[in-house]
Amino acid sequence: MSGERRGRGERRAEPPGPREAQACRGEALPLVVRLYSADACSLCHVAAADLAPLAVELGLHVSVVNIAGDPDLEARYRSRIPVAEILGRTVFKYAVDEARLRETVAWARGLASGSEGPPATAA
Repeated sequence: MSGERRGRGERRAEPPGPREAQACRGEALPLVVRLYSADACSLCHVAAADLAPLAVELGLHVSVVNIAGDPDLEARYRSRIPVAEILGRTVFKYAVDEARLRETVAWARGLASGSEGPPATAA
């Protein structure tokens, strides 16, 4: 041990993970698509399968959020799942809207590069 003392609650700094290393190198982190879903939702399973190849093509990270058991998420999304959002903006509900997804990805990447202007409102 190097004689280094740590106060209560202090932790040794951990090495950066892949996402942090990517950000430090100045590389763009992938956009995150949150797909609100539920286990017994057949439309959700179809949407996840349809979204997967588009996510690979567009360099997106899909985060599936199971709303089951969360009263707030149930109240907000249950009647419209599957719902996908990027940066808090609804991209689609019920089924993948490829054109809307591409438009929203372009908008979000424009924000990262300093461009402005929101995408058209979701249906």
